[in-house]
Amino acid sequence: MPDAPDLPRRFAIASALARLVFGLAGYGLILFVSPQAHQLRALYAQPAALGPMVARGLAAILLAGLAAWCVTRRWLARRGAGRLARPGRTLAGYVGLLWAGLLAAEILQAYSGVWLAGLARRLAAPGGGMRIPPALFAALLSAMAAAALELLCAWAALRVALWRSRTAGGAAPAYTADHAAAIAAASLLVWQWLIVLGLVPFLGIGLLERQSSLAAYALGYWALPAALAALALAVNRRHVPRALGGADAPRAVAHGSLSFWLAQAAGIGLVALALMNVDSAGIQAFSRSPAAPWIRLLAYAALQSLSCALCARLLYGRRGGAAPAAAA
Repeated sequence: MPDAPDLPRRFAIASALARLVFGLAGYGLILFVSPQAHQLRALYAQPAALGPMVARGLAAILLAGLAAWCVTRRWLARRGAGRLARPGRTLAGYVGLLWAGLLAAEILQAYSGVWLAGLARRLAAPGGGMRIPPALFAALLSAMAAAALELLCAWAALRVALWRSRTAGGAAPAYTADHAAAIAAASLLVWQWLIVLGLVPFLGIGLLERQSSLAAYALGYWALPAALAALALAVNRRHVPRALGGADAPRAVAHGSLSFWLAQAAGIGLVALALMNVDSAGIQAFSRSPAAPWIRLLAYAALQSLSCALCARLLYGRRGGAAPAAAA
């Protein structure tokens, strides 16, 4: 039997591997079995397509592992136990349910993509009330729906798998400030991969050109988001209190998510402020500067760090005691 602290971790690793196998199987069918396999292989061989594809896959894998760890730990903690009577059987049932749910989610996304595109066109029509480009609106909604479906699949599959499981004693798994900081950083990284990198082609604010090498895309789409998440982890560990009171994993997920969206809102506000106070010639000169992408990156890292610190104060309180009741 696994020790109490190891069981959530093992479920998280199994969940991430199951999501990886599902993703590889799906891309295998698309790239080697579908009627357009040859054209799709040529497309995905290009760094401009491969970089975002891998980033989205990493986000899905991380989200599956994160959901499995949080649900398993909380389920065991509520029962005051750290072991399951038959963990292998529960894990096998969870993987099967997860694959079934992911398959249903893929079918739903295929149909919802057409609906979202139609909705975006209607809203962009005269009198529709939307001022952003339809493709951008559809991409944003699609990315958020994908994240919600991934999370729902992992949560529901694990809850059903644990439904008839029995505990077998052992100490309940601990939940520490380091766990809270790591969950918040991982949640921020998931949003980073699913939202920001998915919208880069529409926003035109990337560090890369379409003719860039795969190494450049690996840096921009994989390494830099991971580095930003590591920065967020360091900030979170400094500002999340050692004594969490009654706080649990959902508050850490809220911390990471709120930090991400606050940084986006602050960035949009700064851009709007610059557009109102700097003439077009100055903006164009800055955009042509080789240092412009790196200045944007540093500014974004600073905004993200500040938002992580502020959201930690908001959700956990100013001191190391229990968090405010309103945030519970």
